Order: sequence, then structure tokens, then C-alpha cells
Amino acid sequence: MNTLVISYLTLRKAIGYLGLLLVPALLLAHGYQPSVSAFYHTPGRDLFVVTMGVMGAFLLCYKGYDSRDTRTSRLAGLGAILVAFFPVPSVAHSIGAAAFFGATGYMVGKLFVLGEREPTPEKLRRNRVYLGASYVQSMAALVMALGSALSVLAPEIRWVPIVWPELAASIA
Repeated sequence: MNTLVISYLTLRKAIGYLGLLLVPALLLAHGYQPSVSAFYHTPGRDLFVVTMGVMGAFLLCYKGYDSRDTRTSRLAGLGAILVAFFPVPSVAHSIGAAAFFGATGYMVGKLFVLGEREPTPEKLRRNRVYLGASYVQSMAALVMALGSALSVLAPEIRWVPIVWPELAASIA
């Protein structure tokens, strides 16, 4: 088997595992915070920054099947790095979060389902999982956006807890 294919698939899996494990690891190790980004201001900062930075670097290095796939992963990677290095609240952090969640949602919902003209039953099952995950990510992003808007429109609410939709999006 070609070693490039192995490293490519390993990279894809590593990005997925990091995304899947980050939120539960932070919650278990450092307790509840109203958002994942709020861990920047706790002892969990190192885990948060390193994991987001590594995911960003992996996504920037990821060469997809075509230029659209590559551009989308680079946008997600840049977003992850902005999230890692600019603490909340900041404009750069918000732009990075939107880029990261938007690009990864697009990858899962649109790019991962592409494939053969006559997909196998296994590919059709995977596509249903991808579309379900994309739906969960989209709904979570909507809840996060509404929560962020509420915190701006109602400043007396200092933090709208968005950690739960972030957890749902990361697991999806």
C-alpha cells in the first residue's frame, strides 16, 4: 500500500479524533465553562490552544481530493488557529470560529458525500452519517450564533452558555 495514502488517511483520522475528544477532555479535566473558548481563561488553556493549533496545522497541510476540498480545509485550519491564538472575546476569535465551524460543516455535509457515480451500500450508509452530522453541526452553529447575538443584545447576560451546542458539533 502507498505510504502517502496511509499518511493522508491518518491525518484525516487525527483531525477527527482531536475534534471529537477536545470538548469532553476539557469538561472532564477542568469542569464546566459557558463555552469551549472560555477554557482559554482557565488552567485548560494549554490543552485548548495546543489542540486547536494542531488541528489548524493539520487542516492547513491537508491536501484534499480537489482544489475545493483543499481550499475548504485551509479555511478551517486558519479558523482553528485564529480561535487558538486570539482569546474570547475578540473579533479575530469570532471570525476564526465562524470560519472553522462553517468550513468543517461544509466539508462534512458537501465534500465528504461526494464519490463514485454508483456508490456502494457502505458509502450510502456513510453518507447518511455525514449528512446527519452536518445537520447537527448546522443546528449547533445556529444556536451558537443566536447565543452570541443574545449576549450582544442583552449585555446583562454576561455569558450565554454555548458549550452544549459546541459539544454536539464536536461529537458530530
